Amino acid sequence: MSEVGLHGSADVFLDYAPQGDTLRRFHADDDFARCVIGPLGSGKTQSCITELWRRIHAQKARQVDDQMMRISRWGVVRNTYTDLVNTTIKDMQETLAPLEDRKAARFVGGQNPAMLFRYRRSDGSIVKAEVLFLAYDRPEDQRKARGLQVTGLWLNEMKELSETVVNQLLGRIGRFPSRAQLGDYWQGAIADCNAPDADHWL
Repeated sequence: MSEVGLHGSADVFLDYAPQGDTLRRFHADDDFARCVIGPLGSGKTQSCITELWRRIHAQKARQVDDQMMRISRWGVVRNTYTDLVNTTIKDMQETLAPLEDRKAARFVGGQNPAMLFRYRRSDGSIVKAEVLFLAYDRPEDQRKARGLQVTGLWLNEMKELSETVVNQLLGRIGRFPSRAQLGDYWQGAIADCNAPDADHWL
């Protein structure tokens, strides 16, 4: 098991070990978009959740007023609201329970569920991030996605989304912080799914 937070943190960490070489390569990759495909029980979901938080934790610090801040905003997307609530959000809360226990993260429910992160790293910088949970079976979520401004995305069970939707969402990446403030911020998309059929768009 290893500490996922880059450069360490005295207060906030996850004990996590990737299940095999494929997931180790997934974490080591810095490409704009990457998808891990594998069978049930292969650790895909936990790896994506951990990678999402690792990117939140390691985002480049920049000066905001008199404080060094690591600010980002993320979208977590699922094809249906039911699956989003019953599976994706529950998995994320379970994996990130140590952060919630330390009050480094908190879940906000309701019609627009989100997870909010705010904590001080051991180097003195403040991590401040917002994760928005979005489904694609509700008209209000589809409208919201058209104006989405995020640092990055996690497309959970991506093969259940249409190619049109995925392309639309990829176009919303790198819009937060503003392009003038991005600098060398990491921005991009991670995704997971079971193996698609041979004629699937993916």
